[in-house]
Amino acid sequence: MKAAPPIYVDYNSTTPLLDEVKQTIITALDNFGNPSSTHYYGSSARKCVEDARMKVGKMVNTCAEKIFFTSGGTESNHWVIWSAIFGNGHSGGGNIVISAVEHPSIQKPLEEYEKRDWVKVKKVGMNGGVVDLEMFEDAIDKDTRMVSIMMANNETGVFQPLREIVVIVRKKELELGTKIIIHSDAAQVIGKSSVDIEELGIDALTIVGHKFYGPKIGAVALSPYTKMSLEPMIFGGGQERDLRAGTENIPMIAGLGRASMFVANLTAYDFLTMQQKRDYLENQLLKFMKDSIVVNFRNSRRLVNTSSICFPKLKTTSPILLNSCEKFVASVGAACHSENNEGCIMMECGLSEKDAQRCVRISIGFKTSYAELDVVVSDIYRHLACLEK
Repeated sequence: MKAAPPIYVDYNSTTPLLDEVKQTIITALDNFGNPSSTHYYGSSARKCVEDARMKVGKMVNTCAEKIFFTSGGTESNHWVIWSAIFGNGHSGGGNIVISAVEHPSIQKPLEEYEKRDWVKVKKVGMNGGVVDLEMFEDAIDKDTRMVSIMMANNETGVFQPLREIVVIVRKKELELGTKIIIHSDAAQVIGKSSVDIEELGIDALTIVGHKFYGPKIGAVALSPYTKMSLEPMIFGGGQERDLRAGTENIPMIAGLGRASMFVANLTAYDFLTMQQKRDYLENQLLKFMKDSIVVNFRNSRRLVNTSSICFPKLKTTSPILLNSCEKFVASVGAACHSENNEGCIMMECGLSEKDAQRCVRISIGFKTSYAELDVVVSDIYRHLACLEK
């Protein structure tokens, strides 16, 4: 008999397609027209794209014309950075302020652009998992073009104080007589908490479909009131209102729209239910292994599905523990296990190198059951004692 697949608790990495999203994609495969064509088949494809655009906009509370489809979160983040550096008639220069725990798709392009002298980068340190607000305010000056602070971190699950950040930036704008773009990578938050770009007061956010049961494409969403404009990075046929060339991927865009409908209909009860499952997992781990684990950032505001667990007594590292467990799959922070630990999120948030290398991220989904969480706890318990000797 074929063995059952392991339990999946790595939802911050990617999520499975919802059945209704999968069916939407399959149906849209027959919508083969080019949306740029003016005949019947092109018009049908165009309608599919614009219907999805409206649904994505509704999900984050902006108008459809402020949604721009991309290949995924990495391109979305690159595009916003590119626009901050070269948009509004700029030819480079200025600085961009980020946190020390931004996703590599923010940090890596900025490192490259700084090498080319296109922009200066100011990286703000952390205070217990959140951005140090005093350091953040001090980093902003008259040459600051943009600040980019993720909404919540993918490894720690900790929300960043975005509302306080917006207040600081808008105050500095008045003091300095400048305009500063505020961008947030919302990849990990959409589908786990409500996201309202207008209420947040930011200019742009990054949307990543495969983090909320959609396909592996993305979008940039602009606030309905922002004066920010996107600067083309890809040239060609004039798609996406002359801002991103390339024939639209109709099935994936349709799937993103359907996943956005699912998210838009989520309620506070749905989020609470997931948080209760996360808390159950942590309580069970503490119940059976209280002397062997630490729940990182437990008193911080966190994603309702995310637990960062440290096993300080391990005689090895967390990848060895996970590889030993047979009943489930989860993740570790890759950079924390590289040779130089450069970019290790857990160390940036205050953990020692030893503890950072003994952390596991467990991230659950809407369909994760209490019975499955019991199996996860049992599997960890079964292998932990051997690896502590």
